[in-house]
Order: sequence, then structure tokens, then C-alpha cells
Amino acid sequence: MMDKSNKNTASNGTAVGEPKERVRKKPNILSRIFVWWIFPVLITGNKRDVEEDDLIVPSKKFNSERQGEYFERYWFEEVAIAEREDRDPSLWKAMRRAYWLQYMPGAIFVLLISGLRTAQPLLFSQLLSYWSVDSEMSQQDAGLYALAMLGINFITMMCTHHNNLFVMRFSMKVKIAASSLLFRKLLRMSQVSVGDVAGGKLVNLLSNDVARFDYAFMFLHYLWVVPLQVGVVLYFVYDAAGWAPYVGLFGVIILIMPLQAGLTKLTGVVRRMTAKRTDKRIKLMSEIINGIQVIKMYAWEKPFQLVVKAARAYEMSALRKSIFIRSMFLGFMLFTERSVMFLTVLTLALTGNMISATLIYPIQQYFGIITMNVTLILPMAFASFSEMLISLERIQGFLLLDERSDIQITPKVVNGAGSKLFNNSKKEGGLETGIVLPTKYSPTEANIARPMQDEPNMADYPVQLNKVNATWADLNDNKEMTLKNISLRVRKNKLCAVIGPVGSGKTSLLQLLLRELPVTSGNLSISGTVSYASQEPWLFPATVRENILFGLEYNVAKYKEVCKVCSLLPDFKQFPYGDLSLVGERGVSLSGGQRARINLARAVYREADIYLLDDPLSAVDANVGRQLFDGCIKGYLSGKTCILVTHQIHYLKAADFIVVLNEGSVENMGSYDELMKTGTEFSMLLSDQASEGSDTDKKERPAMMRGISKMSVKSDDEEGEEKVQVLEAEERQSGSLKWAMCLGGT
Repeated sequence: MMDKSNKNTASNGTAVGEPKERVRKKPNILSRIFVWWIFPVLITGNKRDVEEDDLIVPSKKFNSERQGEYFERYWFEEVAIAEREDRDPSLWKAMRRAYWLQYMPGAIFVLLISGLRTAQPLLFSQLLSYWSVDSEMSQQDAGLYALAMLGINFITMMCTHHNNLFVMRFSMKVKIAASSLLFRKLLRMSQVSVGDVAGGKLVNLLSNDVARFDYAFMFLHYLWVVPLQVGVVLYFVYDAAGWAPYVGLFGVIILIMPLQAGLTKLTGVVRRMTAKRTDKRIKLMSEIINGIQVIKMYAWEKPFQLVVKAARAYEMSALRKSIFIRSMFLGFMLFTERSVMFLTVLTLALTGNMISATLIYPIQQYFGIITMNVTLILPMAFASFSEMLISLERIQGFLLLDERSDIQITPKVVNGAGSKLFNNSKKEGGLETGIVLPTKYSPTEANIARPMQDEPNMADYPVQLNKVNATWADLNDNKEMTLKNISLRVRKNKLCAVIGPVGSGKTSLLQLLLRELPVTSGNLSISGTVSYASQEPWLFPATVRENILFGLEYNVAKYKEVCKVCSLLPDFKQFPYGDLSLVGERGVSLSGGQRARINLARAVYREADIYLLDDPLSAVDANVGRQLFDGCIKGYLSGKTCILVTHQIHYLKAADFIVVLNEGSVENMGSYDELMKTGTEFSMLLSDQASEGSDTDKKERPAMMRGISKMSVKSDDEEGEEKVQVLEAEERQSGSLKWAMCLGGT
């Protein structure tokens, strides 16, 4: 049964071992009140290691897509409002409009907690009066007051726990929404914006900055509840002891408040400094991990270890300042409470008032409420709120980065409308009127481009560029143009080869067609869907088949044909599970040529009108390169528009059209025979390398056939049960923490 299920799952192109959808069980009212629904997880964890299936199924309201769409709608509304009012958009305003109503139930818990804590000293003073000499209170009344105090403590405890649970759930929704907003923005960002954002900074936004919401929402209601509670408590203090307690209270608070205000402001400064240093440290670690092979090869471990230690020490210095400020808040609370009580008792004694337990102990409890609110909770609320605003400011800066023009959603309100992006509006005749000529093209009667408005059948040219200038740098800087005055047309269902020296702009031309490279001037028109094979092959941790399908439906005949023309079938026979073998960190190791062919197969399998292939033949040997060119590019893609960037110029004879780039400009273009007749230096290079490529191809082609026959282990038509390689779970240790670790031992 297991094998059949594996086979069926593999045939559908989905992964095996996916967990079944678990049903969420709703707890009853008592379980909700006393939080009994967590007991099964705790009991299971006491017996054995907790697995994912043992955890409670989260509610659908925490769904990333749902929360992301909800928050994104309010963010776009804020961007539109800011554009109309000619100001910068505020992520805090968008969050406030989106979640203020959902956050208000927490105010009920905070008000109940504050009200019950304020009422407790009143009950305590009445209970103390039972033991006074002239008390007329009965024992039953005293017992009722004691039970009332116990009830208040119990209700306060329950409200505190439910408030914490509510805040954690609410902050989880906001964190999920913010993370989804960052992810959606990342998918729309242009290559220029992606290059400006380090991966470490994005990780820091998703981890540290988003985590600041927990602390802020925990104390946010106290910003308006604390002043109300303090006002009520001050009235009860005056009613109990007159104006004498105010002397000690305001005397100490006036001394402490300026220091706390300065520390609260300093908290925001330290938070911003810590975030910047953490960004630098994560960026450094990412660069070291990416270049670890070079570091190991040259034995540079110790120097880079010192660099990492210095970066971490630089970050820790800022973290220590933050911890010091938090400890100062706690110290102020302890100092203030005792100082206020001392000055109050001294004032009462000097004014001749009778000092008794029924007077002192309630006042002490009132002062405890005031000092905790003023010296701890309120500063923590301001500090956490300022840290959240700084985190929102950093997230907002990421959300306002430039996007690709074809999928741009966020209006460009920051950089203004001075930058001209892609212009896909077609005028009469399809493009702007004018002559389409490369900068150094040799004009002949046969290939001089005619005015665009006189060209018939414009639909025969799915790719058209007219005097296009583009740059990765500042759009207003005309001196740093990556592509300059590019004018060309690619005929439908033809193969266009793009050649040129390294750094001439070949990859940038494909990025231009993908709308990743911003256009500063000129017109660009692309009709039809596009599939792209990048120059640097990339794979994600999954099976080889899933890397090729890339989310598309599994068509057996088409899949086998694509793998055949991409010369992947012999490689599948070398893998332990064929094309169902895992690739990635814990999968099979692939060579550069295998990665390049899988990358090419992914682009070819996707049905498109235009195929952009960025030098897919450079990572394979001459024999496999010839097979890919003949079988895939000229064979399987023969009925498609294909733009091939290549350095293997011995394949250019088979190209229908050739574009020669040099220093970001079109140096020449035409058919192979036309370029050979131009007499330029590049045509001589074409002639030399083309003859060398043809000789090499004749010599090495029989060896390719023999190599494939040797690797063949079983027939391609042989049908058998497919076994999927299942990703093994990571190892983990379990047990109790030893005392040696707690005491600083190793």
C-alpha cells in the first residue's frame, strides 16, 4: 500500500510525506476560562518528545494569506491617502486603522486589572480595622472582607493571564501580517532594489523588528489606563491621609521623572543603533557562509574568526546599553517606592498625625500601585512603543522601495514621478515613429530598417525595442547607462543569438526584456508570455522533478520529452531515486552541468511564447552542448521565439538572427552571412572560432554517443514503480539541562 501511494503521489508531481490536514477541536467554556486546552500538550511532553502533530491546530484567522491580504489593503489605502496629501505614507497609521478595533477587547482586561488592584487597598483597610481597639466589625464581616480580597486576587490573576494570551494572539496576527507584507513586497521588488537590500537586513526585519510588536502591544493600553488609575488612587490617598502623602510622592517623582524621560528617549536611539549593528553582523555572516570554500581553501579561518568576534562585540556593546537601561527602570521602581514611603511617614509625624496600621498599610499599597505604574510600567510602555515605531519605520522603508513596473502596486510616492519606467503604451504602428538602427551597424540596401509605421504585420515581431536607454544606477544619470540606444526587433518563432565580450550587456538585455532593468528613455514592447533560464542555475530543496515542474502540472509525455532534449535521462539513472531524488543540503550533490541542465529544463517545461536563455551552454562540455543546441534549442523550441545569449559562437550559423553587443550598445546585427560580409574585427573572430568549433564538434560527437551508451543501465521505456526519496527529519537531542551548564560549566 505504501509503494502504491508513493507512486500515485509521485505521478501527480507532489511531494510524499505531506502531513494530513488536522481538524481543530474547539474547547468548551470551562477549558477556555481555565486554559485547560493546553494540558494534553504538556502531558504528552512529559511522557515523550513533542511532535508537530501533538501541537494544537492554529485557527484560520492566523492564516498568512488572509492576514497578509487584510493588512496589505490598509497599507495601500494609506499610500493612496499619503499621495493625495503630499506626504510620506505611515505604516503605523495603516496598522492603527487595520487593527485598532481588534485590539480594544484587551482594554477590558486592563481596566479590570487596574480597577481590582485599586479596590484591594480599600478592602485591606477595612479588614485591618477589625483588629483595632474600638472596632465594631463582626467576625463574619471580617471573613467576608478576607474572602473578597482572595476573590479579587483570583480574578486579577485570571484577567492577567487572559490578557497575556489575548496580546500574544493579537501580536501573532500582526506579526504574520507584517511578515506576509514583507514577503509580497520582496516578490515585486526590482533588481535595483533587491541589490540595495542585504539579505541580513531582511532576516533582521523578519525576526528582531517584527518581534518588537509583542512588547509594545503588551503595554500599549497602559499609556491611557495608567493616568486614569493614578488619578483615582490619588483621590483615595487624599481621602485617607490628606495632603501629607503628596509631599513624598511628588517630591520623589519630580526628581525621577526627568531621568526616566531621558532614558525613554535613549531607548529609541539604542534600539536603532542595535538594529543597524545587527544588520551588519548578519550581512557579514552571510558573506562568510557564501564564501566558506574559499576561506577554507586559503586557511583564512582565524582571521575571519577575529572579524566575526569584532562584529559581535560591536553589536553586544549596544545590547548591553539596552539591558542597562531596562535595569535602570527596575531600580527606579524599588528606590522610588521606599523613598516616597519614608518622606510620607516623616511628613505625617512632623504634622502631628496619628500613625497607625490602618493608615500606613493602605497608603503603602496605594504608593506601590503609583510607583509601579509611573516608574516601571509607564516607562516600559513608552520604551516598547518607541522601539515598535522604529521597527515600523524600518519595515516601512523596505515597503517603499521601487518595484518592477509591470507588477507595480505601490505608487512611487517617495522618489517622485521623475523616473520614467517601462512604457508599454502602443502608438500607431506599434511603436514610436522613427528609424530603428544600431549605433555601429553597417547599412546596406538589404538590411536598412524602414520606418516603423510602414512595416506590415507588426504582430510578427513579439519583441521590439526602439532607442532604449537603461541603467541599474540613478535613472537621472545619463553617463552611467548600462544599455545605450538599443533598437532591435525579433521575428516570431525565430532564434536570435546575442553575443559579445564579457560585460557588454548581454545579461542586462535579458533583464531589460524581463522588466527588471529600468528604462530611462525609449520604447519597449513584448507580446506574449516569457520563460527565462538564468545564467546562474539555482535549485530549491526538493526533488529533481519538483525543481523542473516548479509548481506546474505533471504531464508525463511532456516531462519525458523535456528531460530527453535537455540530456537529463542519463543523469537520472545515476541518481539513487532517479528524478525523485532530493537535491539541496541533504540531497544528492550535482555538478555544475547537471544544475545548468535542470535549470534549462525548468524554463523549457513552462509553456511560453518567448524563451530567454542566458548562456545555458557554458556550464556543459562541447558534446552535451551540441546535443542541447540541436535537440532543445533548435529542436524542441523550433516553433517558439527564442533569444539565446551565448559565448559558443560556433553555434551561430544555425541562428536566424544575430545581435552583437559591445559596451552596452548594438555594434552589429543581422544574419550570419551578413555579419561575415561586414569586414569588421568581430567577423574575423566569428570566422576563426566558428571553424574551430565545427572541427571540435566533428571530432567529439562520436565520443558523446559512446559515453551515453556506457551510462545506460536500463531502457528508457522500462516502466517500474517509482520510489520517492523522503527527507529525513533532523536529529535532535532530548533530556534535562545539567546543573553544570547553569553554573557556567562546559
